[in-house]
Amino acid sequence: MEIIEFLQRIVDILIDYFGEISEIIIKEHFVVVYELLEEMLDHGHPYITEPAILKDMVPPPSLLSSMMSAVQLGPNSFGAPKMPTASFPVVPWRSVGIKYTKNEFYMDVIETILSGTIGGEINCTSRLSGMPDCTLNFQNPRLFEDVMTSFHPCVRYFRFEKERLVSFIPPDGDFKLLDYVIPITNTNHLPVHLKPSISFTKSGGSLSIHVYPRSTGGKPLEQVIVSLVLPPQIVSAKIDSNVGSVQYDQNARKVRWIIPKIAPDQPAPHISGTLHTQPTTDDTTDHPCRPKKEGSKHTSSKIVNQLLSVSPVVEISVEFKVAMHTASGLKIDRLDVTGEGYGSKDHYGHIAVGLIDPFKGSFAAQYNITLPKTFPNPFNSEGRRRLGRSWTLGKLPFIVPKELGAGFGCFQAPYVPIGFPLDITDNGTIPLTIENACKPGFFCPFLDISNPATYPVQCPPSPTCFYTRSLGYHCWEPQGVFEPMPCPPGFYCPDYKTTVVCPTGSYCLTGQSAPTPCEFLSLCSAGTIIQQHYGFLIIIAVVDIILVLVYFILRRLESRRLNKQETEHEDKKALGADDIQRNILALTAGFHKGLDGRTDLQMNYEFDDLSLTLPDGKAILQSVSGSINAGKMTAIMGPSGAGKTTFMNVLMGKAARTADDTMIEELSVRENIRYSARVRLPNSWTNAEVDAHVEAILQALNLSHVADKRIGNVLQRGISGGQRKRVNIGMELAAAPLSVFLDEPTSGLDSTAAMDAVNILHSISRLGLTIVAVVHQPRVEIFETFDDVLMIAPGGRTAYFGPVSGAKPYFESLGFYFRLTINVADTLMDILAGRGELNNGIPATILGVTQISNTWKEYAATVLKGPELPVSKASIESMNDLATQRSASYIRQVGLACNRSLAQQSRLVGGFVLECLNGLAAGAIMGVAASGGENFTSHLVFPYLGLSPASRAWFIAMYGMLIGIAISLAAAPAGVNVFSGEKAVYLREAEAGHSTTAYFIGKNLSVIPRIVFSSAHFFALYYYLAQPPIAIGIQFALLFLNFFGIYGMGMFISMIISQQNAPLIAVTVGLISEVCVDLVHPSKMQLMMFWEWAKPYKGILSISLLTDSFGYEDGNTFTNMGVMLGLGFGYRLIAYICLLFVLKAGYFRRLMAGFRAKGKKSETSLS
Repeated sequence: MEIIEFLQRIVDILIDYFGEISEIIIKEHFVVVYELLEEMLDHGHPYITEPAILKDMVPPPSLLSSMMSAVQLGPNSFGAPKMPTASFPVVPWRSVGIKYTKNEFYMDVIETILSGTIGGEINCTSRLSGMPDCTLNFQNPRLFEDVMTSFHPCVRYFRFEKERLVSFIPPDGDFKLLDYVIPITNTNHLPVHLKPSISFTKSGGSLSIHVYPRSTGGKPLEQVIVSLVLPPQIVSAKIDSNVGSVQYDQNARKVRWIIPKIAPDQPAPHISGTLHTQPTTDDTTDHPCRPKKEGSKHTSSKIVNQLLSVSPVVEISVEFKVAMHTASGLKIDRLDVTGEGYGSKDHYGHIAVGLIDPFKGSFAAQYNITLPKTFPNPFNSEGRRRLGRSWTLGKLPFIVPKELGAGFGCFQAPYVPIGFPLDITDNGTIPLTIENACKPGFFCPFLDISNPATYPVQCPPSPTCFYTRSLGYHCWEPQGVFEPMPCPPGFYCPDYKTTVVCPTGSYCLTGQSAPTPCEFLSLCSAGTIIQQHYGFLIIIAVVDIILVLVYFILRRLESRRLNKQETEHEDKKALGADDIQRNILALTAGFHKGLDGRTDLQMNYEFDDLSLTLPDGKAILQSVSGSINAGKMTAIMGPSGAGKTTFMNVLMGKAARTADDTMIEELSVRENIRYSARVRLPNSWTNAEVDAHVEAILQALNLSHVADKRIGNVLQRGISGGQRKRVNIGMELAAAPLSVFLDEPTSGLDSTAAMDAVNILHSISRLGLTIVAVVHQPRVEIFETFDDVLMIAPGGRTAYFGPVSGAKPYFESLGFYFRLTINVADTLMDILAGRGELNNGIPATILGVTQISNTWKEYAATVLKGPELPVSKASIESMNDLATQRSASYIRQVGLACNRSLAQQSRLVGGFVLECLNGLAAGAIMGVAASGGENFTSHLVFPYLGLSPASRAWFIAMYGMLIGIAISLAAAPAGVNVFSGEKAVYLREAEAGHSTTAYFIGKNLSVIPRIVFSSAHFFALYYYLAQPPIAIGIQFALLFLNFFGIYGMGMFISMIISQQNAPLIAVTVGLISEVCVDLVHPSKMQLMMFWEWAKPYKGILSISLLTDSFGYEDGNTFTNMGVMLGLGFGYRLIAYICLLFVLKAGYFRRLMAGFRAKGKKSETSLS
């Protein structure tokens, strides 16, 4: 069709140029024809086809001849015509030098529906200066594919075919840019829907037609005219309508139904009536409309019946108008204008497309109102809204007529119904009330529920409003008179048309119908949007100052007390043997009470052929036999690696033991010994009795002068090494035991301190205790203080076991030589190492370890074999009864462990301060990240969804995750330190019978104040800076529970990772778990943070969309708190299991599981 039309246009133009067209004329004017075709085609597409324009570009033959004649006359000829001096314009349809004060461009899209097609045209009005180059872009350019189109000559057709955009240099003034014809493929997209019901009978018929608007985008149908042409059988009709007027032309049998407007939300207009056919009576009167009788009186009736037997046809046509709507769906995106004076397209070239306003004149005339030149914005006509001041609105310039319909009043075009009516009845499912038209929390000051023209609409946003919404914020004001807006921040809206300044002492977020009272000590002046709470920050500062003062006072008192004790000790002379013995005797009362008055109750050990072999076949102990008696002090000697400590541990039923002096270094000497006494002594002992027993131990061990001094460590000076050894002994004596096993109690001590320690042990043994100690190269006096000695050669073989005084004679009998100038103990150690010195004439084979062991075995079998030690069943029963009474109750052990841990934490002030500062810094960072103020916007509740700004709900979701990460960084290392530094202490106490469960619970109870302080410091700055709209109690509970869980995770990690690596691993695990959990499902911290933050906005936001978008649950705050609390306890349960099996059971039983013991078990006899 396009090609045929173009060819026809060529023929018309040639006839206009030459008068007629033939082969001869085309040959004669070939140059002109060629030039015409060159201008009419552009890259193979039709370009300029208007004859007037072509004549300016290609002169016709008559004009061309006149011009040539003028040229042939020559310039000097008198009276010769001259060539015009003005030049032709570059674009023939536009003049040069057009100027306008205000550049404007309007477009009007008009469409007509006819015979299954939609015919449309785009009419334009151009008032642009200079030579503008325009490009019109469509939102749906594919609509023009396979569509008949025709263009104004200014359009560059080749660009339209290639890019589906319209590029042109517009003429000045009014012109038609293009027209098109689009076939209707889906009748459901048509703006109007007819539902006819027409029936015919012999005597007449009935008619009923309903008209519905459809797919109009909320726009009303206007000037609707429904025309019906009735069939010839109908001679009369009676038709009524509920809306509009009905006209019936009986001669033409035509019904014309006129409806001024059909709004989408009003009941469907309809007409109904009865139809009458020709009468069937036997009438002989001739009538031009009635057949003559011929034979039968029923001839006329037959003819009518024959007519009715044919299906009648009723022709129906509809005329209507829909403003601001296209039936085809054509949508204009933008118009780009470039050229001189307009700048580049990327920077200045976008000129807003205006709309031809055909309503303004008729608008004022129809409703007899006077329109202002500039439509006033009532939201700022009396002054812009300001916080803390009343907001006064202006008035509308006229009373809005009810017949106007919804859609008017948008500030972009107030007199054009460009507003989109909102479905305030949810498609008729909810009643039309003020509460549904303007929901609580929204502001609709010009709503009149009795006037449909004032119902809420959605207006096109201004560029500023569009940009503001794209950033996630509400526009400062509505975009139309009837557009609802959430109640502005700093105000509350008790009803739909009233705004009240938020009073002092309260704050008002966006969309509030009532003010929210501020928390205590918060900044809340009139018009406050969100409170800024400083009270918690002040409380934390005051508490910190008090704690610092108390700390320095206690440190000062402690320093004075220690200095006084040291001064008094320096004034005293050194203790002699009698003093030591007198102090030792002071323990008698404690031991007597600890043994329940049984002074004869003692513990002896007897073992025969005791051996121990590792799974790899290595023998640790081989055939060790002998007995250890009560009331004596037995030494175990041998080279390193000979099996001394292993023998002692196996004798005690254990596979490993640490040789370090393990104790709480932050506590004093008295506190360490007292804790051991209170836990291990019977629960019947009073505190006074326990303290008296501890004082006796301090005196006996010569520790009274350092009783209140801390143990200390390498970095913090405390007691000396010898005093540490004595404290270690005192912690064992605190339980009033029957036997004491010590691993190298003199190691690391000078000879004097070592001698003092051994003398104390010797004196204690005389109380009836069994003392066993591993010693290494003792001095002569120390060696001779022991009663018996067990000498173990490499490989776990016995070289000698008997009285100390008999060791030298025995080895001299074997041929070894002892120099008088050398320590006997050193000579014995050389012999055990295979480096002993032999007398002259003794063969060197005697130096072998195997030879020495075998010799002793034969000697012991023949010489030392004696009667077995007596075993008293009554004593064993007494011991069992005594064991059941030992140790404090479970509850008391929990309290003791808690109090000891609190005292320990009070001495670690540096770590506590650093932990609080870490929480304070993390809270400050998260507070600054939120930047304060309102940070939450999301999709508005139905039907205001189209007015929503870009959702910032993602920020709160991400913010909750970041808070979890910050807490992990702040709390994980502190949680690791709860147990990681006390593993050795725990193992020692577990060996001694301390309750593991009581210890674990006590430690956890003592850490709760620390968690409270850490979370409080985090909360103080975070809440002050971030200003979340969450109650203080709930927000603090969320943070505390998060700290509580992270501490538990740190405890668990400290059980399985070394102390050096555990803090880093804990932080990494916390970070990864927080991120990974969030990828699968929001953490409980995020769930509660999100919903508590969103709770104040529930009245204006779509909660279902938030739930569907983010997976959050509403109203489960306390349930989620319970889950977080359970998670914290779960971490601690795992840590407790690791404490039992990874540390305790694994440490002691892992080696024992692989051991194979040979020989008889050791027996313990009680006498």
